[in-house]
Amino acid sequence: MDGKIEYQLVLSLAPLGCLQDWLIANTMSFETFCGMAKSITRGLSHLHTEINRGDEYKPCVAHRDFNSRNVLVKADLTCCIADFGF
Repeated sequence: MDGKIEYQLVLSLAPLGCLQDWLIANTMSFETFCGMAKSITRGLSHLHTEINRGDEYKPCVAHRDFNSRNVLVKADLTCCIADFGF
């Protein structure tokens, strides 16, 4: 790679769409809400954490446009953060 750093972003399919649309069309139990909130906070924590493991490195990332349209709902009702300006 000629000494250049290459970043790759892998996106998975979230069949239930964005969180905003899902919340408009559905109700949920408190347990489901807590699971969704936990997956969102874990995702934000991972983005904001710099990780150095031997020769592996992940810089901290600031999303800069975090809202319910940029959170995707997966089939198991956990969430993932999306839309990094691509």
